[in-house]
Amino acid sequence: MSSDIFFAKKTPVLAKASIRHSKAAIDAWLADGDQLAQLLGLGLQLSGCQLGYTAIQSGEILSVGAQLGVEFDSFAYEGSFFEALGTSEFLLLQGAELEGFRQNPLLLKHPKLTAVIVVALASHEKVNPGCLVMACENEISLSAEQQASCTVIGRQLALQLDFYCKVEDWKKSEQQLLQMNIELSRFASVAAHDLRSPLRAMGSFAGLLRRRLKQKLDAEELEYVDHIRSGATRLSAMVEGILNLAKANHDDFSNYENIDLPTLVAEVADLIDPDQHHIIDFEGDQRRIKSSLTAVKQVLLNLISNAVKYHHLTSGKIIVTATKVDSSYILRVTDNGPGIAIADQERIFEAFVTGAETPRVPGTGLGLALVRSVVKRLDGSLSLVSAPGEGSTFEVKLPIKAI
Repeated sequence: MSSDIFFAKKTPVLAKASIRHSKAAIDAWLADGDQLAQLLGLGLQLSGCQLGYTAIQSGEILSVGAQLGVEFDSFAYEGSFFEALGTSEFLLLQGAELEGFRQNPLLLKHPKLTAVIVVALASHEKVNPGCLVMACENEISLSAEQQASCTVIGRQLALQLDFYCKVEDWKKSEQQLLQMNIELSRFASVAAHDLRSPLRAMGSFAGLLRRRLKQKLDAEELEYVDHIRSGATRLSAMVEGILNLAKANHDDFSNYENIDLPTLVAEVADLIDPDQHHIIDFEGDQRRIKSSLTAVKQVLLNLISNAVKYHHLTSGKIIVTATKVDSSYILRVTDNGPGIAIADQERIFEAFVTGAETPRVPGTGLGLALVRSVVKRLDGSLSLVSAPGEGSTFEVKLPIKAI
């Protein structure tokens, strides 16, 4: 093949490079010296060449990612083998075919080279951002199988570059998602703050109206006022639940500490049932665990509160237990309440869903969604064992992490 053909082509290298390869991805690919060197070494063994390099085009410079037997980092693409590739994936230049490339840095440093193999770093999208170059001081003859193997190595190098591109895309998407979550959390906080005041006022004025007009309103009219008050109360609770659910995705649960479970359960019981209508206690030998106190307290608050709220007896029994199994803590909250229908056991973990068996109980349907969110943040799992008339057991599995 005549070298005139190569240099009649004036298309700059930049036109053949994929703009989807970000600088960060290219830099990471170039820095992965061990992986690139292994593939380069394999190519040299297959081709019988003594030296070579892998390069990727960045701007108007070919930057070297790995090299064996050569000593340069980057070079201008004038007279470059990369430009000579054109749309080919494999090119073998020997003897007189190299005369037009004597200004190439490789041939300037090694003028005795007589054979050069150029392999495109072509991805599955047929985009060629760089090349693999291998050379020797004697003419060579490659079989079709050897050429195909060299081409596969070039594609593997391109796949590595694609991998770094995907990593950079994931990083960018992760940052965008994080920013969106932050903005969503701020929106939820502002919305909750703005809604609290009018809802509180609505409930207060409805209560004031009831007291002042109690003697003037009939039973049906008083019932309407009560509906307004209960609606305002429920909306306030829902706003608070939405805010807590949004915060659960951003609260810092990284501070692990030793948690005394009997003490924590007693504190939660005093908050939920200060008059001690129900028996709320801790049982079991695993009295201490190491985890996020904020997270575990949120989980117990919601599970015990649900057990009290939905209990069909005025005096029920809620027992919290903890065990250590392999590399996990197992927390269980068991009650002797009415139980949960099989049909509801999956859906009650969704936001704004309450059990069909207890329509009389006012609730936002956000408590279990919050628990699931918190447990997920701790890399744990949440499950339920229940049947109508047999009570319920919520099981929280938390991994034991080395702190």
